[in-house]
Amino acid sequence: MFRRFVIPVWVLSLVCGSVAAQGSRPAGLAVFYFGNSLSENSMPPFQVALGRSAGREWNTGAMVGPGWTIFTNVHALEHNRYVWSSRGPGQAREVLQKQSWDAVVVQPFAWPGLHRRKTDLAGWIPKDKQDEYGDDIGDVESAARIFGQFLQWHPKGQCLIYEQWPSMERKRGPDGKPFKAPTPGPGGKGDEDFVPDREAFDYVKQWETVRYDPARKWDGDTYRTRDYFHKLMEELKGRFPEHWKQGRLRYIPVAEVFNELDKQMRAGKLPGHKGIAWFYTDCVHQRMGLPRYVIAATFYSVLFRDRPHGLDWKVYNDPEAYLQCTERTRFYSHKPDMGEPCPITEELARQVHDTIWTVVKSHPYTGVRDESAPGEPKP
Repeated sequence: MFRRFVIPVWVLSLVCGSVAAQGSRPAGLAVFYFGNSLSENSMPPFQVALGRSAGREWNTGAMVGPGWTIFTNVHALEHNRYVWSSRGPGQAREVLQKQSWDAVVVQPFAWPGLHRRKTDLAGWIPKDKQDEYGDDIGDVESAARIFGQFLQWHPKGQCLIYEQWPSMERKRGPDGKPFKAPTPGPGGKGDEDFVPDREAFDYVKQWETVRYDPARKWDGDTYRTRDYFHKLMEELKGRFPEHWKQGRLRYIPVAEVFNELDKQMRAGKLPGHKGIAWFYTDCVHQRMGLPRYVIAATFYSVLFRDRPHGLDWKVYNDPEAYLQCTERTRFYSHKPDMGEPCPITEELARQVHDTIWTVVKSHPYTGVRDESAPGEPKP
């Protein structure tokens, strides 16, 4: 049974129509996310108002849990966990089958790697739950299982991978041990977390040059890299060749947008920002304000095959909207992860929009053509 509640006007939207034809710029989409707190960082409830500001109906739904991998989401879906939807939450299968959905977005947490036998991660799966997981719990197989199930329910749907940014190393004290400090920002409430080593973090080097090493497992962070995510997409293209050809297997390059912004910041071209490391609240989560807006605007640009310049970013600039999100929408948003507000200005928004569109229209996996023909898929 669905739990009934009233959603405020600022997040209400109408049910979307049918899936847009390949390459068209849809007037409305209903998009469901599988992920963890890094999907929560995109603020799915805010996206309803964000889409409306550009004349689009953008309904959203999400299954997210703390630290969840894709295989954790597979397990949660199979066990029919409770999920959030802007059109009314409920058990996963009811929401995903009975509500219309045009696209599914899967967020790898990636440390299991492209392929991983469940016996390799025995410490992460309770012994009495081993039989509930498939043998290969790597990202390729797990994403394919979610995509396959979604397409059974919504045969004309789109399937997308949400690209993740590199994490930072923890700052260490004189004894070599990482140390913690109170979480900054109005949502911290005295919680402590590991302090990131911002000054030593070289985002571009980590993203562009580190190569995926399956032997490293979760150690070494070789999986939050361009190399890893491109390998993942190439394998998924092999699993879903017709969907790729039809422009229905696509990719949201958030980490690539961050990469370009970091270059601009370090060159002194983004006013008030010296590096992407200061977008982070801790070693991986993104601050409220500009960082989370960049994620959401990149989602919009890929999903709607449209420039983000028409979006009204003000909801992402309001600290109270973040702090009251759970109370207003019943979507759980972890307050300590929000950090200090990172303000959005008209000038910053213009530059961010330009960067997002430059990345999205030129990326090989987004399915968005160049600026001369916006909204059309690459051949």
